[in-house]
Amino acid sequence: MDHNGIISFDEFLKYYNGLQEFVKDKLTKDNLHMHVLRKFHEECVEAASYRRKLGHIVRKQAGLLSIENSAGGSSHQIEVRFTPACVTAHNTDKWVRVTTMLEGKIDYYQDNTDVLGEVFSPAVRVEFEEGLELEDEFTVRFPHCFAGAVSKSDVVIAYAPKSSSAWEEVDPECYQIVEGSELTGMLPTFLVTMVDPGTLCAFSRAGANVAQRVRCFGFLPPEIIPLETELLRLYITRDLPTELVMLHRHEEHERGLVCVVGCSNPFDLSLGASVDLQVKTINKNRP
Repeated sequence: MDHNGIISFDEFLKYYNGLQEFVKDKLTKDNLHMHVLRKFHEECVEAASYRRKLGHIVRKQAGLLSIENSAGGSSHQIEVRFTPACVTAHNTDKWVRVTTMLEGKIDYYQDNTDVLGEVFSPAVRVEFEEGLELEDEFTVRFPHCFAGAVSKSDVVIAYAPKSSSAWEEVDPECYQIVEGSELTGMLPTFLVTMVDPGTLCAFSRAGANVAQRVRCFGFLPPEIIPLETELLRLYITRDLPTELVMLHRHEEHERGLVCVVGCSNPFDLSLGASVDLQVKTINKNRP
């Protein structure tokens, strides 16, 4: 700048380009902590199966691809099943994978249905290697937290194709509601029939007063210094396998190493309802 009070085009261009660098520095430096936190959540909370060849899945795994087979995805209860008719000589060596998504990413999807309410399941994404086409349908099974008997009139199963970030409603004829089993520990699930890869998620229908199945968890540090107070944090969260993992990571980010000191049985909770919490404590001598 020559400080003559007049801004030439060259001076404006220099100022503008310098401002661009300033904005870039502010975005990368000031938001680095949140960026690292989000990436940490993606690595620790999102789960993914291994990439398996379609022919291997059908011949060696009875057509079943499960997130429970991955190192960090135990107990997610998400399964993709392929039939022998899916495999051909052209696709047998192509890989398939199933992953979950952070709930925050769902907000970036456009709602083309205009009937989506609250989220009632993890978001599940099925990925195919480029060029993989199936000769038959496949199914995706994933848990939900709808309370009690579920009616399809209260449910919206949303689907987003691989190349899209917009939700479309799945035809109710294309999915089944599967009851859970206390004996095996399986949660109630949806079984969706698909023909192409993409992302699935279960929502309540807008305007429907639907209760959720939830749990209460308590967190404390594993060691408490004598004569010092420590904060017991209680969370009420949906009864889904991914929720406890997400809460644990959140607590560790807030105050370091923590452990779950209590967990309630599942109970039903409607939107806006009040909860009466009772904490039972016992005296225990330390070794």
